Amino acid sequence: MTLQADNTARYEQFGIRWYDDAHTILLCEPPNNWTWDDAYTILKLMNGLCDTVEHGVYSVFYYRMTHASVLPKGNAVPHIRRLMNITHPNDELVIFVGANTFARRMIDMAGRLYGFRALVSDFRFVDTLDAMEATVRQHKAQANEREAS
Repeated sequence: MTLQADNTARYEQFGIRWYDDAHTILLCEPPNNWTWDDAYTILKLMNGLCDTVEHGVYSVFYYRMTHASVLPKGNAVPHIRRLMNITHPNDELVIFVGANTFARRMIDMAGRLYGFRALVSDFRFVDTLDAMEATVRQHKAQANEREAS
């Protein structure tokens, strides 16, 4: 699959790409000093790629601690609330790789405050890409078990 020509530079700017050949894992590596406006653009671009497949997609946000801050500057709560409302029908899980404890708490707090507990239950926080891959494998296995029963 090739990225839409008019958005290729935008995908590259935000480190958005398919992680696997089956296009089930969509990876984003936010750039240094990203903003809340960038976050909305990132989700729009990622959802555009999710539109190109007819199966579940695992959205992964990979934060290298020396690479990007986990949350942009500014009041995070209203932005997290708004971002949590941006979903895609193909969403399986949203996995944060390398997110710090503060980001985890902010997302959990927004989930509790704004009634997004069901949505937050589809979020996972892991430390490495290997752990992300294991999380995806486990989730797929559990889904296969549910379908078989």
